Amino acid sequence: MESALLFAKANKKRIAKEFTNPAVYLSEQSPVSVFMSGCAGAGKTEAAIELIDELVANTGVRTMRIDPDDLRNHFEGYIGTNSWMYQRAASILVDKIHDMALDQSQSFVLDGTLCNLEKADLNITRSLRKSRQCVIMFVYQKPELAWRFVQARERQEGRRIPPEIFVEQFFLAKDVVNALKDKFGNRLLVNLLIKNTDASLKSYKEDIHLIEDGLHDGYDRQSLLRYIKAGERL
Repeated sequence: MESALLFAKANKKRIAKEFTNPAVYLSEQSPVSVFMSGCAGAGKTEAAIELIDELVANTGVRTMRIDPDDLRNHFEGYIGTNSWMYQRAASILVDKIHDMALDQSQSFVLDGTLCNLEKADLNITRSLRKSRQCVIMFVYQKPELAWRFVQARERQEGRRIPPEIFVEQFFLAKDVVNALKDKFGNRLLVNLLIKNTDASLKSYKEDIHLIEDGLHDGYDRQSLLRYIKAGERL
């Protein structure tokens, strides 16, 4: 949407300055860059908030959570069901906030799907060039349940994700993380959080070298998309 893009470009500096307020998020000698990954509805935001609470408890320093979904609220006309129309505009704000967090040596958690390999590669490279610790937190939930959470969120907040996008993200996120780990090696820490069907923690593995293909056993793009479109439930 052109008006949203114009607004984002005109106001990105102001919004980013407010978001990254150094009086709230202090500069650190050893800041951390955390990138959430996983399909929609997997529970990334909940995991990100828990991680931030843990960091605050350990360091006493607040860590910012950068969420493109929250930033869409800056745009006039955004009502949730049209979230895809504001993706590019929200990305402009995310990029500027990310820029300032890096420049101000602030730790952050970027709460997204991490499905764009080119963009993820660029963001991680920028953090590594500033000698920051880089972490990917991959959150996995069975797609049937993740889709139920997506639908529940749509009913509550109006934010809609098309089934095609959901399915593509489900498969793409793992491949992107593996490609990034393969490129950056020991400079990039990858942690895997697997949730039970009741959304509680099933297992947590730190510093893994590969997200195994077996995680997606029993699923393929076509059958999963048919399942979701048919409106089936667990």
